This record gives sequence, C-alpha cells and structure tokens, in this order.
Amino acid sequence: MDLYLDPDTNDLGLSVGGDSRLTSGILETTAQQLRIALRLFLGEWFLNRRIGVPYYRDVFVKNPKVDLVRVLFRRCILANANVEAVSRLDLDYDPGARTLVVDFEAILVDGTILVDSVSGNTDVTESDTPIGALIDEFGAFILDEFDAYVVED
Repeated sequence: MDLYLDPDTNDLGLSVGGDSRLTSGILETTAQQLRIALRLFLGEWFLNRRIGVPYYRDVFVKNPKVDLVRVLFRRCILANANVEAVSRLDLDYDPGARTLVVDFEAILVDGTILVDSVSGNTDVTESDTPIGALIDEFGAFILDEFDAYVVED
C-alpha cells in the first residue's frame, strides 16, 4: 500500500475530513506505481539519476524510433514487481498537438488485468519536470519500488 494520489491531479487524495488514505489492493497500488514510473524522466530524481524513461534521448526527438520507444515503456511496466506480463501496449503520438498517450494492459501476479493509460504534453524543456514535486515528496517510495528499472547509457 502507498499513499493514494488522485490520478487526475497527482495530489494526495484526502477524505472530506482531511485525512490521507492509502491505496487499496494490488490493482489500485500497481496502477498508481506505473503512472508514476511512466512519468519519471531519466535523470529527474536526484537520489538516483539512473532510473526513469529516457524521454529526451529517445522519445521527444524528431522521428523517434517507435519500436525502441515501445520497448522502453514495456520494460518500465515489467520492472514493477506486481506485473507478470504486458498483454497490450499502444502508443498514440500526435506531433501537431505534441501529446503522447500510452495505453497498456498488464497481467498482474495475482491474475488481475490492469488496463490503464498515461498521457502528457510533450512540449517541455529540460528544466520542466512533470512530477518533480511528487518525486521530492515520495522519493523513498520510488526508490524502493522501481530500483530494478535502471537504464545504462
């Protein structure tokens, strides 16, 4: 279980009384962990610059190699200990709108099927970090859960 983050705002999910809540079950926990992992830029987290997706190197380039990008996202998903297999992975890149949507279906270790989507605007610079504040606040969680996802240059 992890602190629950609202998937629409990435803010802590609080009850009406202001109490924080935890994720419940393998499906909700894994979905949240994967959304964080897929949004983490390689080198973004100061405590371990070797984890993350190499967006600037391989994704946000002119004429990206789609097969390589697909492998990078599949590898990131499979790095989660709760994921047994990735049964579907679709990339929808709109160069005009500068958006990328990653739709995927993963089979979890308990047999549950997780269907999720991660999207974002690719109109960013090196100084922009879409989840920088989240990483600073929950860095220890990311290190524990995703240390297996290491990219070597």
